[in-house]
Amino acid sequence: MWVRPQAADDESKVQEESKMTSAVAELHRVITCVDDDGGERISAFGMDRAEICGAFKPAGRPYWLIYISTTVAEAGGRPHARLVPPHLQLGNRQNAREWVELIAHLYQRSATS
Repeated sequence: MWVRPQAADDESKVQEESKMTSAVAELHRVITCVDDDGGERISAFGMDRAEICGAFKPAGRPYWLIYISTTVAEAGGRPHARLVPPHLQLGNRQNAREWVELIAHLYQRSATS
């Protein structure tokens, strides 16, 4: 597991989702968790345990917001003033998970080339 809950009772809130089958896919892990306020989170972490990207659904909201980490933005050559683009809004959990998986896969694939 890439993310450690803060307290023992938080352990049930964190779940590793990826069932990796290819050599490239094994270069990242996707986990989900529920925040203390009820918001949901999907995050992808590289083998170095650094966050690649993620998505979150704010508590009480019907949409998901997806984001990339500063590390990925820097690797993409983004200038410092516009390092990380704004969050993108997605309509449901499945779309958010698919985007997180795709971004993590592409980033890890380019990092190992």
